[in-house]
Amino acid sequence: MNRRRQILTAIPGFLLLPGMLPRLLRAESHATTPAAAVSTEQATAVPAQSELSRLPLLNAEKLAATNADERVLVLVQLKGGNDSLNTFIPHRDQLYTRLRPQLHIPVSDQLPVTPAMAFHPALRPLMPAWEAGEMAIIHNVGYPGPNLSHFASTDIWHTGQVQKAAHQQGWLHAALDGKHLGGLVLGGGALMFRGAPAGYLKIGDAQKFFSGVARMRPWQLDTVNPLMKIYQENAAMIRVQAAILQTALTSAPPVDDRFSADGFGRQVALAARIIASDFRVRVIKLTLGSFDTHASQPDRHAGLLTTLASNLDVLRKELQRLGRWSEVLVFAYSEFGRRVKENGNLGTDHGEAASVFMLGETVAGGEHGQLQSLENTNKRGNLVWQQDFRDIYAVLGNQWLV
Repeated sequence: MNRRRQILTAIPGFLLLPGMLPRLLRAESHATTPAAAVSTEQATAVPAQSELSRLPLLNAEKLAATNADERVLVLVQLKGGNDSLNTFIPHRDQLYTRLRPQLHIPVSDQLPVTPAMAFHPALRPLMPAWEAGEMAIIHNVGYPGPNLSHFASTDIWHTGQVQKAAHQQGWLHAALDGKHLGGLVLGGGALMFRGAPAGYLKIGDAQKFFSGVARMRPWQLDTVNPLMKIYQENAAMIRVQAAILQTALTSAPPVDDRFSADGFGRQVALAARIIASDFRVRVIKLTLGSFDTHASQPDRHAGLLTTLASNLDVLRKELQRLGRWSEVLVFAYSEFGRRVKENGNLGTDHGEAASVFMLGETVAGGEHGQLQSLENTNKRGNLVWQQDFRDIYAVLGNQWLV
């Protein structure tokens, strides 16, 4: 870590806010951007890699009915490598039970949603979203030359760069224009925001964040030491941002308390309060960890999916009640999938291609891409990727975050 970054991360409760933000509250009216006018050719904040960026992941008519300036993207990182084969089950593939004699989900427990696919039973809270056409599942997602390191693959997903560059920027750097606060990181890392002109706040525990900011004292700007001046300027901006956020949360309509009491539940609850308030932010980042299920997977994975689905269900219902759901798009992803064949420890090892999903009133619900045969594995026993994850980013950046 260089000296400048050390200084910028020294204040309790936040990481870095590199941008100055002229507008933070929903106080102005802005014209809606017609979805039909947004295409990969016309808006290339996030470059596409293949035809996936032209697939109808979003419903153009519903997208056109929303105010582009009010939209919020909620990123949910499933940290550790989610086993998407047990999440979105290829229940017609006979190899599924043959290669996973201990780990397969029994047919009696599965939730069939298409002729070829069933949900893990823990995803039952998301069934209303699926049935309403508000859940899109994208299969076989990955990238060229898959890396099975958690750290390396996470960086690839968060930068959108398969080949590591000397100066890495987050994949959102070109998609956030700086008019409003770029991001709020409520859980996990923030690499996807690196280089974004709008900056971001990393909050974590809200109570600790606000109390930490309250203890920060103003300084007379140091005009001699440039590093100290940067620190002081950022500290001053943090105080301003925190005050506006705290005021917005205080005056926001109440949000249901049915979120789980664990860390992820608190993240989603805070996200709901922020979206319900007048605080302006484009992207909210959440993280649910412990998906690295090399051993004892059945109960662990079921518990994680229960936490994920139940909290996202409450988020959807609350934002529907508050009239904000049409302005929110949730994207859940993981750094890689799991190997098709179970290991000897009631678990699965690192894989490559995986299924990811979106939630929102404006998504084109259903499956995008097809569950491939479990015979289609490479020498490492992993499913072969077919859809580049950066094409999903092209849709998010060029159609949603316009």
